[in-house]
Amino acid sequence: MSSPPPIFDLLRSDDPRDLIHDAVQRLFQGEILGLPTETQYVAAAYLLSPAATRLADMSRALSQAPPVLAVKSAAEALDYLPRASPLGRKLLRRFWPGPVTLRFQPPAIGGLAQALPQEIAEALETPRSLGFRLAGHDVLLAILRLLPAPLILTAERTVEGSGDSVRKLADAAGETCSMLLDAGELRYTLPTVSCMWTTLLVPPSRICKTRWKRPDSNPVEFPKFR
Repeated sequence: MSSPPPIFDLLRSDDPRDLIHDAVQRLFQGEILGLPTETQYVAAAYLLSPAATRLADMSRALSQAPPVLAVKSAAEALDYLPRASPLGRKLLRRFWPGPVTLRFQPPAIGGLAQALPQEIAEALETPRSLGFRLAGHDVLLAILRLLPAPLILTAERTVEGSGDSVRKLADAAGETCSMLLDAGELRYTLPTVSCMWTTLLVPPSRICKTRWKRPDSNPVEFPKFR
């Protein structure tokens, strides 16, 4: 019987930077890791590695949903969305970093998305839509800043509490992850909010300030566009 993947506790590490650098090297070499966001622990792979297609299959097995791209900034997302509308660009700047996944449809998708290897593009379902996340978690952002391209993440599971600990991800992922980083308790207990954005979704005059309250947090005010 094979041993479970190692779990490294960032909160008890003498120097968490060593674990961050080790994670970056493993991702660059094509391994799949377990990483924290502010909403769930997810599996991650480097977008330009052979592990990206395996990660996509894993996302559908765990969440019945396609994976998303984790970017380090809104500007990096726009490299893949050169035809995003002005309102779509404003959404990226206002909602991120934070617990919001934005999924765009053609014709916004283009740029670097068209340069992806065919098998990766198909795994991401780019002909139909492409999801993006800029999670507000220091660990994930630190890793992304050391990589030249985005990460691909498994879609979050929609059941409350299903991914709120690194142990739960380890149990669900089995031997797929070569290592997992434990950052302790996450900020939220609910999954990321997912929004599909199209130019026909809603006119700008209809997007108003909305108060959205998670059970475990203070109300979050969505931005107002007028």
